[in-house]
Amino acid sequence: MRIFSNLYKTVKKEPILRELGDKQLTVAVWTPGGSDGCPIALELAHFFAETAQEKVAIVELPCLGIPRLALHVDLYDKEKNTDKLLLDFERSEYANIYPAKYLLPVNDFVSVMVNNPYATPDLSINLRLNNLVTLTDFPRYLMNNLFLEGYKLVIYVLQGQLHHPLTFFALRESTQVVFDVNFPIELGWCLSCFKKLTDTYNQPEGKFALFSSVLESKTISEITSIKCLKSVTDLFV
Repeated sequence: MRIFSNLYKTVKKEPILRELGDKQLTVAVWTPGGSDGCPIALELAHFFAETAQEKVAIVELPCLGIPRLALHVDLYDKEKNTDKLLLDFERSEYANIYPAKYLLPVNDFVSVMVNNPYATPDLSINLRLNNLVTLTDFPRYLMNNLFLEGYKLVIYVLQGQLHHPLTFFALRESTQVVFDVNFPIELGWCLSCFKKLTDTYNQPEGKFALFSSVLESKTISEITSIKCLKSVTDLFV
């Protein structure tokens, strides 16, 4: 975790500890433009775990079925992944399933639930499920179960669009949503999604923030009311 060591040396740890209290948080990292949100999710998770000394779970939802997180953390398991949990969740009729068992530990505080790294491109998990309710109920079910297991923060990594049930319901259940803009061309679509969520689906503007490593926050703030983060970890301080 050396890539985060310089960051930890510069942060003041008191604000997050003071604000956290007994609250449990859910953050959705969303890249509606189609790029990879895993690096931002990992940065948030390690920052929070190091600062708050609390357990964090990163869950990659297979909205498009693209396995990215496993490659970032170099952890692979055919039986412990989000795809397998979804199948077991549906087949068991939502009983006697323990989601924490599908997590893979990165360190003492951070665990991940990855998309199946052995999945085939022509057989998405969405095609193997029989009930739409499995997808609509899954984000809340998973969040509540991980909270009961003592996780203070659950981070959803989303790769779909608003018409994908896993993406939409994870966005709705999350305490905070971070739009991750990795290319300038993605900004317009992110802002369209932000407007749709706030105007049509009555989501509060305050739960959304935007981070971009390729655009200046000052430039973004001149064209939208969404909160712009200079550093993604500003979400917590």
